Amino acid sequence: MGGQAFAQPGPSGEPPIETPRMSPFRYQQFRDHFLQVLNPYFIKAAVPPEAPEKLDYGDIDVLVEQHFGHRGLSIQQIASLLQAKRHVSHGDSMSFAVKLPSELEDTSVPFAQLDISTCRQGDLEWGFFMNSYGDLWQIIGLTIRDLGLTASDRGLHVRIPEIEVHNAKESRLFMTHDPVLTMQFMGLDEKRFGAGFNTENEMFAWIAGGRLFSGSNCEQRQNSNDRQRLRKRPQFKRFLDEWVPNNQHLWIKKQVPSRLQVLQEALSEFNLQSVYNERLQRWQEANAEKEIMSKIASTIPLDNSEKLNLAMRSMKRWTILSSGEGLSVRSEPAMEPHYQCSFSTAVAEMGEKKCIGMGPYPLGGYR
Repeated sequence: MGGQAFAQPGPSGEPPIETPRMSPFRYQQFRDHFLQVLNPYFIKAAVPPEAPEKLDYGDIDVLVEQHFGHRGLSIQQIASLLQAKRHVSHGDSMSFAVKLPSELEDTSVPFAQLDISTCRQGDLEWGFFMNSYGDLWQIIGLTIRDLGLTASDRGLHVRIPEIEVHNAKESRLFMTHDPVLTMQFMGLDEKRFGAGFNTENEMFAWIAGGRLFSGSNCEQRQNSNDRQRLRKRPQFKRFLDEWVPNNQHLWIKKQVPSRLQVLQEALSEFNLQSVYNERLQRWQEANAEKEIMSKIASTIPLDNSEKLNLAMRSMKRWTILSSGEGLSVRSEPAMEPHYQCSFSTAVAEMGEKKCIGMGPYPLGGYR
């Protein structure tokens, strides 16, 4: 089965376009021809290497890098350049039904599906890295997850454990989107990666050769995404279910750093200590504020949630904490959150009992 973007009738009832799977030879012809067509119109156009030992190909995946702030070509303009028979867009990517020029045309593959994803300026190298060799990064992502590392389309991140429990996205600290620095941090051989892999076994061995790889991390398939990959991605499944159990001798004596050690290394190597301190402190302060406001809310005798929220917002806007004088009412409301009263600070200075008050009404009788 080839690409499926044009397997259904077109928007005006045009018949489906068959884009059959391509042999390696035909794939290379399509790839090389259309890269030549696209490159003059972008900073760069590139096709990440496919998984090793692949016998045929369903589509061609192209990454293009645009100038920052440049609107770029419309999908209609790109379709015209490619002389595409039909095109569709889906998010940040576009699909085109294309054919080779007449001198290269092959009736066995009349059309191919060409998928184009647009990268921001400076991001193509990372996108190329993340999309190389099939499921390579799906596998690496699983093996580094328990060490507090996450690789996304933006780059490599280290997660702050205290924040991750409550907010996974907020816990991420950006480390780098440089492929070489990423491989060096993980102890992966960047020269071997650049040379390419002829076999799946070579690629799997390269992954396992990294300093952070541990077979035990592969055993913990913790979420629905992992289970879905096992069902839908044969290479991912072969690595976990066949290659890892049969090659444990390669890492059985390896000493893998702990998550705390990886965090400390990331903060040091990427100069993130001050960013880490600030992020953690900000989160701790926000969490403390959330907890104290919840306690205050529980003392206000309002059953209606809308009225309760209004009362809490008003309290933040109209209350001021003066050093040595405690809490008092402002002459004008503070509408910007930055200038509003921090009740966690008030509790730290005055004590919770004095700040929240005894009985049903907080703050000494505020209603």
